[in-house]
Parts: sequence; structure tokens; C-alpha cells
Amino acid sequence: MFENLERAKTKSALTQLKLYSQNEIDDESSFELSVTVFEGGSVELQIVALMRFLVLYDLVFGYCLSKPQRDRIDAYRALIDLKN
Repeated sequence: MFENLERAKTKSALTQLKLYSQNEIDDESSFELSVTVFEGGSVELQIVALMRFLVLYDLVFGYCLSKPQRDRIDAYRALIDLKN
């Protein structure tokens, strides 16, 4: 595990991904994200969760390109409530 991830005051997925991308070397080149969707939850909340994961997928894809696009998250800031 990385020290900057361990010291993080928040465990939000976007914060964790941002901190992860600051590490130059990851021998495993992997990380894991999960979300619990309640069966009784509204369809709207499930769509929001799915959209956030799609954005995260795109951010990871940008990071993995031969020329990493670490600033890709800036295009999404207006679409995502970064407080949650």
C-alpha cells in the first residue's frame, strides 16, 4: 500500500484515485473500487453510482495511455459532486 493513500483523511473513490495517480511506481499496477447498491434504492441513485464508475474507468484509461493524461479529471469536475 502507498503511504499517501494510508494517510488520506477521506476514503472517497475520487480522492483515492487522485492520490494513487501521484505514485510513480506500482509493482502490481492495480487497485480496487467497490460500491454497495441497495435493492430498495432509487433508480436515480443507481444511475449516479454507475455514471461515477464509468467516469473512473475513463480516468484510469487516460492514466494508462502511453502518454498518461493525468489532468483528465478536470473535464469531469462539473459533472461530479466531489464531496461524496
